[in-house]
Amino acid sequence: MAALPPPTSAPGPHYYLYQHLAGAEAQKAAQEPEPFGPGFTAAEAAEAETLEVWATTLKHAGPDESIWRLVKNGTIQHTRSTPGY
Repeated sequence: MAALPPPTSAPGPHYYLYQHLAGAEAQKAAQEPEPFGPGFTAAEAAEAETLEVWATTLKHAGPDESIWRLVKNGTIQHTRSTPGY
């Protein structure tokens, strides 16, 4: 299996990379509806090379959230936020 490209930068100081997927696994996870995924469309998922899931840490002052990013060539193509982890 090929190594994943490096992730993009964290969306804020109190986020960590929870999950980093590529290929068919990324496309499937990207299309999962809330609350288990971000609910990207099949067309949006097909554009991306990787899916990144960034989650808030315990030091995050606001509500818990997950930031879902579809990335191609190191550029964020689509982003969604869901409450919780």
